[in-house]
Amino acid sequence: MIELGKFVDTELRKIHDRIFHEEATQGAEFPYAVYNFPNSTQTARPREDFILEIDVWHYSEDRNFLPLETLTDNIDSHMQRLHHYEAGKLQASIYRINRLSLPEPEPNIRRRQLRYQVNTYL
Repeated sequence: MIELGKFVDTELRKIHDRIFHEEATQGAEFPYAVYNFPNSTQTARPREDFILEIDVWHYSEDRNFLPLETLTDNIDSHMQRLHHYEAGKLQASIYRINRLSLPEPEPNIRRRQLRYQVNTYL
């Protein structure tokens, strides 16, 4: 799991500099992305499948959410069907499950969620 977290963090930082694991720091500048691995399933050894959720957040007083959509598109373009092989450490393949527009009670905040299945071989 540690190797997978390092890999995902490195890949997301290639796209954007405000990337957080599990929770954004207080006062983080918008837009930003938060990723986590809410669950995993052990299939045939040595394979383990993880769900990767990436929430992209943006605040805009003038309700211009183009930066949100652009960052979401950039993340998805990079992560969808991404494959990684590091001999003796981690093999991973990432496939999108869905892209969601999640409701937010604050009218000036919008959130998108990207969900991926990550097949790993350790």
